[in-house]
Amino acid sequence: SQTVSKLCFGCEPLGGTDWGNVNIDNIEAAINRAIELGVNFFDTADVYGLGLSEERLSSILGHRIHDMTIATKGGVSWVTSRDKERVKTSVNRSVPYIQKAVEDSLRRLNLDCLPLYYIHYPDPNTEIRHTFECLSKLQSQGKIKLLGCSNYNSHQLSQACEVATISAVQIPV
Repeated sequence: SQTVSKLCFGCEPLGGTDWGNVNIDNIEAAINRAIELGVNFFDTADVYGLGLSEERLSSILGHRIHDMTIATKGGVSWVTSRDKERVKTSVNRSVPYIQKAVEDSLRRLNLDCLPLYYIHYPDPNTEIRHTFECLSKLQSQGKIKLLGCSNYNSHQLSQACEVATISAVQIPV
């Protein structure tokens, strides 16, 4: 087990969406410089660029990805609008969606096991217990190493902790 750097490199701009024009070469250079300086912790999410951030991060890191701690988030589904200009996103922690989201993130990141998997947001339509029982099962199958919560309040976090070991928390902003 490796020591995780104190600094984490946020990869949302790799998705491009809502960031305007992004220069991927500059982001790649920044990632490479961060690694030179000892950063080995990278945070992304499936919804960042609708999978593009995960794909680009995997491409930039290449074989080095296995030496890094990659955190990704899931639990936000999306549907493309009729005009194909925007997508409609919604919080979705349903068991079938989470199972698919984990498999999709594994594929996009080119990993056999996700080092850290956060649920991006609480979902009022799915019991927290159901989501984290599902994640614990995926963890026991070796698809996820550590579980986390993002944007959960203390009560919601307590509910998740009743059925799973939560190793990381991103507090609500």
